[in-house]
Amino acid sequence: REWMPRWCLERRLSCHHLGHYGMGHFENVTLDHVHSYCQATTTPSPSNNSNNRIVVYLHNKGSHHFRNGTNHAWRRSLTAAATSEACITALSTAHHRAEDNKCDLCGLLFQTVPHIHVPGNIFVADCSYVERLLPLDEFGVQMSET
Repeated sequence: REWMPRWCLERRLSCHHLGHYGMGHFENVTLDHVHSYCQATTTPSPSNNSNNRIVVYLHNKGSHHFRNGTNHAWRRSLTAAATSEACITALSTAHHRAEDNKCDLCGLLFQTVPHIHVPGNIFVADCSYVERLLPLDEFGVQMSET
């Protein structure tokens, strides 16, 4: 977390730390915060003077499970990708492109099997995309009904 204010400033982003939870809390708590933030926030990003707002979702993936250092390396790779200039630029300039070429989400990997997801669940996303998603509790209900 110590590097984030400097990182945001270098990219002319307005960053808000929405919360930090200790061991035992599941990601739904923070993902709900991200969803609520994207629905409630109308402040444009200073980097592009438009209504294009992005959110970076980071967490301490596997930090409590050493596994010979592989979780540390995996988390660093996931974080580096989601916070890379390439991902930020892809989303920050998305509003200039045609809707069918719009980039809504960026991370290290994007997979469609066994379902559409970003492995590791560390990503940067356009709030206009996030705000259209179902809240997690509603999504869970709909998934269990199908």
